[in-house]
Amino acid sequence: MLAACTTKLLELGYHIHLVARSPDRYASRINESLRTRLSTSSCDYADDEAFAQALRAAPQLVVGVIGWIHSASPNAWNIVRKTFTGADMLRVLGSSHNPINTETDRVVTLGFVIEESGSRWLTHQEISEGVLDAFLSGRAASIVGTVEPRSMKP
Repeated sequence: MLAACTTKLLELGYHIHLVARSPDRYASRINESLRTRLSTSSCDYADDEAFAQALRAAPQLVVGVIGWIHSASPNAWNIVRKTFTGADMLRVLGSSHNPINTETDRVVTLGFVIEESGSRWLTHQEISEGVLDAFLSGRAASIVGTVEPRSMKP
């Protein structure tokens, strides 16, 4: 869901180390000139040791992290923090998460969109644009869409 965000960061000149279950799916879809700034590691972040090893495989000094880690891996975010001390960290959360302490993490919360006919989840493009804006802005906390009223969640 963050493919457009990743591509835009590559276009802006960032070097990206993508850790995902299937990073080659993304890498095969981008312009060859952008691939020179992309490295990948494949792993399941629920496997703590494999995840830590995949993070350490980054070929350059990591100065920023965008992490969307679901609750299936309770240790993963702490592994990211320990591996990349001093990096700018942006944690992506779904609307059902409780607020996170923004003294230790920058956070972007993904919500939903209210329309005349009801509500809907964010599109992949809306998610990517919102996460990119949150990362580049440096804000401690951001919301993409809305998270209230909870009774309107799709």
